[in-house]
Amino acid sequence: MIRRYNYTGRKKLFTEKIKINEVAKNGRKQFQVSFDLKDSGFPDDACIYIEPYFKSSFLRFHFGTIARILLPDTTDVSDLPTTDQLLYRVKIVDEKFKHGLILATADIKGTLTDNPDAGKQSILPVDFVDLGNRVWALDFRINGPVLAVNSLLNKINIREKIKQEEFFSLVYPEVIKRIALKLAKTAGFFQDELSGWQSEWLTFFREVLMKADKPQNDDDLIEEWCNDMSDAFARKYQVFQLYTELNKIK
Repeated sequence: MIRRYNYTGRKKLFTEKIKINEVAKNGRKQFQVSFDLKDSGFPDDACIYIEPYFKSSFLRFHFGTIARILLPDTTDVSDLPTTDQLLYRVKIVDEKFKHGLILATADIKGTLTDNPDAGKQSILPVDFVDLGNRVWALDFRINGPVLAVNSLLNKINIREKIKQEEFFSLVYPEVIKRIALKLAKTAGFFQDELSGWQSEWLTFFREVLMKADKPQNDDDLIEEWCNDMSDAFARKYQVFQLYTELNKIK
């Protein structure tokens, strides 16, 4: 049974010292937290709870107290709806009271990482959603592009299939072309005034694909530039060779 809390007199919880990373392991989504709240002014015996949530669905994990952090046995959030809009509500609770007194609370957006230990943020998260008759789609959301994959295909283990080389070789070059087109249509692109996810992707094109040139502001030249980005990606990651080897094409 989830305990009720008293929300009277809550304080703002500063989140600069709290970082939450999300990582997928064996098709299951988990999260990792790093924080140090000992100098935050809360009682040493105040409890720390983290509640991943999406809309009305949530889970609750106990992380010990301010003075003695204890990691839960699991931080698996796979039972929540699959979405990149998952938030994490951090609560500091004084449990000396009957219903527990909330001392502070804050909502934090998790960072999707490629490697649980690397701290490297993925610039193309994958989200599993109902796409009807489509297998995949590229969505442009507030925080950047997301590769959406049809969650109705979970019964054929789509979460593992998208990690395989065949899916990569067939899908990702087209994804790169669409992202390039979106960038070229963004205000400030030709003046080199991009920020946020747009800047990260332009850096990827320049430093990873080694394509520093930009097209002129002409629809035909922009289309050619986007195809060039896709071809550079396919060449760097040898997607044609991957596909032919997988299918034993000579």
